[in-house]
Amino acid sequence: MSSHKVNKRVGSVMSRPHQKAGLEDAEKNTDPQNQEILLAFTLTGLNRSDFFSQFFPLHRQIASRLIDYLISIDSVDKLLQISSYGRDFINPNLFNYCFGMAVLNRKDTADLLLLSPAETFPDKFFPAEVFQHAIEELTVVPEGSRKPILIDIPKMATDKYAEVRLEYFRHDLGLNVCYDFWHLTHPFEAVKREIVDLDRRGELWYYFHQQIIARYNAERYCNGLLPVVPLSNFDEPIEEGYFPKICTQYLLHSWAPRFDNSKIRDLHRPYEGLVVNKTKFQRWIDRICNAIELGNILDDKGAQIPLNNDKGVDHIGNILQSSVLSPNRTYYGDICNIGHAFIAYCHDPENMALQAYSVMGEPSTCTRDVLFYRWYAFLVRIVQNHKSQLPAYTKNQLGFDGIKISSISIENGKGGKQNQINTSWDESDFNLKNGLSFQPDGDIFVRCVHLAHEDFQYVFDIENNSSSQQTGTVRIFLSQKNNVRDRELTFEEIRMLMIELDRFPVNLPPGKNHIIRRSTESSVTIPSKNIFEPDVIRQSITSKSNVDSSYCLSGWPAHLLIPKGTKEGANFLLFAMVSKDDPVVDPSTKGSNDGTYGKCRSASSYCSLPKRKYPDSRSMGFPFDRPAALDVLSLHSYLQPNMKTLDVTIKFSDK
Repeated sequence: MSSHKVNKRVGSVMSRPHQKAGLEDAEKNTDPQNQEILLAFTLTGLNRSDFFSQFFPLHRQIASRLIDYLISIDSVDKLLQISSYGRDFINPNLFNYCFGMAVLNRKDTADLLLLSPAETFPDKFFPAEVFQHAIEELTVVPEGSRKPILIDIPKMATDKYAEVRLEYFRHDLGLNVCYDFWHLTHPFEAVKREIVDLDRRGELWYYFHQQIIARYNAERYCNGLLPVVPLSNFDEPIEEGYFPKICTQYLLHSWAPRFDNSKIRDLHRPYEGLVVNKTKFQRWIDRICNAIELGNILDDKGAQIPLNNDKGVDHIGNILQSSVLSPNRTYYGDICNIGHAFIAYCHDPENMALQAYSVMGEPSTCTRDVLFYRWYAFLVRIVQNHKSQLPAYTKNQLGFDGIKISSISIENGKGGKQNQINTSWDESDFNLKNGLSFQPDGDIFVRCVHLAHEDFQYVFDIENNSSSQQTGTVRIFLSQKNNVRDRELTFEEIRMLMIELDRFPVNLPPGKNHIIRRSTESSVTIPSKNIFEPDVIRQSITSKSNVDSSYCLSGWPAHLLIPKGTKEGANFLLFAMVSKDDPVVDPSTKGSNDGTYGKCRSASSYCSLPKRKYPDSRSMGFPFDRPAALDVLSLHSYLQPNMKTLDVTIKFSDK
C-alpha cells in the first residue's frame, strides 16, 4: 500500500476523535488473535467522557499498558485496523495519546504522519466561541465561500490585571502545540524503559523548561513587568486567578477557573489515583533539596549516586518529573506532576463538586495559565541550586586558542536598520476540519493573530590564527541588558535570562572567515507553517524521506524566536561564541551527529533528535548553565577572544 494511502488511514484514525468512527477498517477486524488487544481498549478504566492527563500517575499507567499493546501488533495494517475499531470504545484523549506514542516508537511506522494535537482537539487551543461560528459557517455557507473565523489577541481580563499583557504569548497556538507535542516525543512513563530512556532526557526536561521561563521573562520585560516569582510556598493563597474561557466540544463542559487568592489543599480523589497531602509533597521537595546540598542522591537500594558532575542534572530532572528513569521514585516522589495536580484541582480537591481539573491538568493547556510559569520557575531554581554546587568554567574550558570573533552584526534584506530586529502582529489560518465533533464537515479556517518578526541574518567575521583548520560550535544567545527600572543587570542576572537563539557547527580554515547564518536556520525553531498548516506539511513529505516525519512538529515556533520588544525599541544584548567541543558520535548513525535529520529539520536545541544522541557534547545552555567565578561581575569581564557581544534593538510595530 502506498505511503499516501497509509497516511490517509492514519488521518482517519486520529481525526474527529469524539465521533464514532464507523470506518471501513473496523469491519475488517475478524482475526481472533487480536481479541486480547481489543479487550485492552474497552478495559482501560476511563470513560469516554473522562478527562485524561499524562500528569496523573494512574492515567500514565493505563496509557503505558495500552501503548505496549499497540506496539506489539505485528503489522502496520493490523495496527490501523484495530485502532479504527478500538477508538470507538475508548476515551478519545487517551486513544490519540497512545496511538501517537505507538507510531513514534514502532520500528515500522517511521513514515506515518501524526496529526497535530490542535487538529484533533482544537477545543483545547481555541476559544469556545470559535466553534459556534464554525457551526454557522458550515451549515449556512457553501464550501469555497467560507471566510476564516478571526481570533484577535484573546483578552481574558481587563487591563487592571497586569498579566493580561502576556496573553499573546501564553495563548499562542505555536507555544501550546510545542509543549503538548514535546510531551508526546519525550514521555516519562512506559512499560518498555527504552521508550523513555532517551539520551540526556532529564537534562533536556530541565533545559526546555528553563528556556520557557527565560523567554517568558523576556516577554515580561518587554511589557514592563518584573520577572516571574517562583511558586515556592503552597500554604500561601495564590494571588493570581485564571479563567480559561475554553470548552470541551463533546461535553460542552467549560474548563474550571481558579479565583484570586485560591488555596492549595490536600488532594483526595481516589478515582484518579490522587491521594496525597501537602506535608508529604513538601517532604519530597525537602529530600531532593537536601540531596543537592549534600551532593548525593539515594537509589532504590540505598546506594549513593554523586551529583556534582555532568550527569547530576540528568538525575535531578528525572527525579523532579518522576520518570521511570528516576533512581528512587518512592523516596523522592512525583514533585512536578503532583504539583500540576495540586494547582489543577485547587477548586475541588476532594471531588465534592464533581469538577474536572483546570488547564494546569494537561500539557496541551497548561501553558495558558500564569501559574505554570511560577511553578516551573520554582523547579528551575531547585536545579540551579545544584548548578551552583559545580565549579565555575575555567578560561581553558571557555576559550578556543587561536580563534577570535572580530565582529558580528544583524542584517535584514529589506533595507532595515542594522542591529535592529523588527516585530509586529501577523495572521495565519488554521484548518479546524479534522477536529470538529459536529456535521456538516469540510474546510473551515480560524485566523490567528500572533507575534512575528522580520527574517534577519547574523553576519560573523571570525579569525583562525592557527596553522590548521579548526572545527567548533557557534552559540548565540539573547538577553535584556537592564531591568524594567533601567538598572544594568549583573552577570548572574543576565545568565538566568539568556535565551538560546541558535547553535550550529562551523569549520574555520586558517585566516579570516566570513560567515552568514539566517534566522530561519535556527536549531531552536521549526517553521511556523508546521504549526498553522500541518496538513500542507504532511502532503509535502514523501515516503522516501529517512525521517520520522512526526518530528516536524517538534520544536519552538519560529514566530516566537524573538521577544516582542517595544514601540520605542527595547535594548537587548546578543552574545555569540565559538566553542571547541568534542564531536558527538552516535552509534546509530556510525558517525558524527551534527543535528540534522532527513528532510525534516529538527529543532534539536530544545527537542533533541528522534532516537539519537543529543547533538552537543557540552551541558545544555553552555556557557550560561552554571554560575561564573566570583570575580566575574559583568558579562564584559566574562568575555574571551572567541566571544563577542552586540547591542541589539527590538522594535515592535503595533499593526
